[in-house]
Amino acid sequence: MIVIPRLLAEQLSAVDHELRRRLALDFAQHALDDHRDLFDARPPEDDGDAPFSSPASTAPLDAYLGATRAFVDGGGSIAEVESARRRFFGWYVGLSGLASDLAWTVNLAVLSACGPDLYEAFDYIVRSKHDASDTVHIAKEAQRIVGRRAATKEAEYAARWEEARWQLLRTIERLPNPHA
Repeated sequence: MIVIPRLLAEQLSAVDHELRRRLALDFAQHALDDHRDLFDARPPEDDGDAPFSSPASTAPLDAYLGATRAFVDGGGSIAEVESARRRFFGWYVGLSGLASDLAWTVNLAVLSACGPDLYEAFDYIVRSKHDASDTVHIAKEAQRIVGRRAATKEAEYAARWEEARWQLLRTIERLPNPHA
């Protein structure tokens, strides 16, 4: 029997640093795209006029991932990532439950992709131990979130397996062909 999560972990440990950075962002983006409905419920006091302050808006997450992806791909600056990071933390305070877990997984993916760059550029006092090697952890967190949304234990296992399968396929899809 093929154990997809184990195979995924083996493959992620075998790919290079640059690919792991991109995969961390891919895994977080996929989880966000599949579970945006976690952010749908607006608090009663929210009048809807401030999209970046409302937990119902995923705009800060999209901006955070977008700025990071642009930086990793060479088209953005670390200052843009830092600006998106500050907006993220201002917005994150209003979250709880699975929405908070998903948002934090996005944050971990960003730190995995460019944490050392952020800390170096902005001379943060507290340094993070996150780097691209944490991609396995990001994958597991996304699987956990998917599983927790399932109605039964059996459905949880199936959902986690499907997420791991998507992640493995995405990893394979991103691998360069050594014979090309």
